[in-house]
Amino acid sequence: MPSTQQEVLRLSRDVEAGRAVYLQLLNRQQELSISKSSAIGNVRIIDPAVTQPQPVKPKKALNVALGFILACLFRWVPCWRGAMLRRGVEAPEQLEEHGISVYATIPMSEWLDKRTRLRKKNLFSNQQRQSY
Repeated sequence: MPSTQQEVLRLSRDVEAGRAVYLQLLNRQQELSISKSSAIGNVRIIDPAVTQPQPVKPKKALNVALGFILACLFRWVPCWRGAMLRRGVEAPEQLEEHGISVYATIPMSEWLDKRTRLRKKNLFSNQQRQSY
């Protein structure tokens, strides 16, 4: 075969290969456009978004006031409930009202009361001396 025919044959093969690649890429592009349009589906905008005339922001004063009130309640309620549940017995009549008989009572010791007051007084005066 002459060299010119070989050159023509080689160039025609290159053209056919290029055409095949071009057709393959064209098919791929069409497949992608179909898959893209099917992914979107039938979505429509019904109403446009409406914005508020003023920006939305937290109400700081209200939040602080509510926080303070709730904090006070959360600290006060357990203390109040504990005081109501742990009141103790102050007089024998309270036990007798509930049908519990009282056999004896122990009077308050004046010596112990005086000693407790002195300890509290000494503790208070020691704390004052240490603070200076």
